[in-house]
Amino acid sequence: MTTVFETWLSDRFPAAAQPAGQARIEEWRNAGAPAPLAWRSLAHLARSGGMLDLAIDTLERGLTEAPTDDGLLSDRACLATLVGDDDTARGLTARIAPGSPFRISPLLTAFEAGTHDDITELVTALGGRPQWDDSHDRLVKACRQAGRAVEGAGFVAQWMGRHGIAPMALVRAGEALLEAGQPEASLRMLQPIWQANEDSLAAMIGPCRPPATPPDAIEARIERGLTTPPKPPFALPGAETTPDSARVLFVGAATNGGREVFPNDLAAHLAATADLAGGRLDLWLDDAAGKPLEVRAPDSAIAQRLAALAEHIERTRPDIVLLDCSWSPTGRGLSRDMVAGWKARFGFRLVCMFRDALKAAQSLMEYWAEISEGVLVFDPHSPSLPAMGGKGVAIPVPALHPPFAPGANDRGLLFVGGLAQPHRVMLLAALADRPLGLTLLIGAERKQRTASPADYAAELARAGIVLNLAAHDQAERLVTGRVWESIACGALLLEQDGSGTEAFFTPWHHYLPWSHAGDIEGMCRVLDRRPDLRDAIAARALAFAREHYGPDKVWRAVLAAGRERSPSNRNQS
Repeated sequence: MTTVFETWLSDRFPAAAQPAGQARIEEWRNAGAPAPLAWRSLAHLARSGGMLDLAIDTLERGLTEAPTDDGLLSDRACLATLVGDDDTARGLTARIAPGSPFRISPLLTAFEAGTHDDITELVTALGGRPQWDDSHDRLVKACRQAGRAVEGAGFVAQWMGRHGIAPMALVRAGEALLEAGQPEASLRMLQPIWQANEDSLAAMIGPCRPPATPPDAIEARIERGLTTPPKPPFALPGAETTPDSARVLFVGAATNGGREVFPNDLAAHLAATADLAGGRLDLWLDDAAGKPLEVRAPDSAIAQRLAALAEHIERTRPDIVLLDCSWSPTGRGLSRDMVAGWKARFGFRLVCMFRDALKAAQSLMEYWAEISEGVLVFDPHSPSLPAMGGKGVAIPVPALHPPFAPGANDRGLLFVGGLAQPHRVMLLAALADRPLGLTLLIGAERKQRTASPADYAAELARAGIVLNLAAHDQAERLVTGRVWESIACGALLLEQDGSGTEAFFTPWHHYLPWSHAGDIEGMCRVLDRRPDLRDAIAARALAFAREHYGPDKVWRAVLAAGRERSPSNRNQS
């Protein structure tokens, strides 16, 4: 059989994948494993490289020899769901014997995709496994994504009642309970984790039992901040650029998120900004271009959609292509070689945009920077900027446009956002358990109440104060779009201390910086008794943003990122 596998590898897999494939064949041969395991291993290699059609072909080849092998059937059913072939997925899953552990993966994949709603079998099967693993995590996360957080929390409670406490089970329960509107129960689950990991978590959200920050001291500090002149604005390039000097094509995903999809916020921000500045911007929004691994379609369909993008570029001939780089290139979707070929054929300049320019993203940023004229980020403190070879440009998130505008701003403290990381859930559960009047727009409620930009802006414009969590890990913080959207809507921003926001605005003059829950509670008490301070800070922030970071200035900076010029003219640190 070794020759069969080696021939398949040589004939069907790209050259770059063949060394890894050969290593898998050797591993299979040395283990003396059954042939289906070799087919599954090669298919997994193809799938991990984004070559789903090849993975399917490989599994089909294996099924011709072992048509009843549960492992082959399970993997093939999962791939059928991933490419949108739901009837085939159901048929293959039905061929796996009831009670077989191989049914778990295809049922879970279908539930995550929203094509299978009955989780009874999954709850039973995973509830019987004594070790908490990735499948348990996936089930609870999928329950939350589907707006069924209560069921997810119930599953965790059932599992722990049977098998005892596991740290990740507590975390998943805390996340689900918070989304289910039970912050006290959530905190009971998460507090032991916070206490046990306080050394690492303190850098992200402060201590589990934070010191009280005296309101009188906060009030005095705010008053000093308001009377102190603000720092100079962050310098944006392109002041000499004419807003309509270049035709720009924005290429990115149509949506953000998983099953809780939202419109591409940055595309909307840039379109409105270009319009107000008198610029020329065209949008090409397609998930096949922006997050190809999340599109439930065959690779061939993705290729057709990318060919349509190339035809659009050839027909419209933009001067600059602004590429929203929010995914890691694989064998499926846009690649550097593909885009470089388009540049050579169609003559555009390339600007690559990175939402989260973290240290972990540096290799991806360098990958795209090699063929780019400019690299756009939204955080002047990004640790990856110095590695961009003078091409890096930091700009504000361009949110100063309708529908983002001040409103009543009288509803108290608001948090709206995702719960992708446990430390966020811990802090929010602790705050929601305090008498702060905190409104949480998370999970299914966030999707219902902020489905459109207008709905989202309306929620911010009703809030008096917006809480932002900037910490990504112990060492890094992000400047999120929420910073700019909140200020644009007239809310006072409570921003985590140490973020890149301080490069654009002055702490205590334009926003209030916090380090732990005690700070947040003290600030809320002061602002509750002194709404004039809230109004003064929010007004100063909005006026400063409009003067120094308005649509015209930001759009000129975008155009400047797409021009050839010396590194000294870039604004990167």
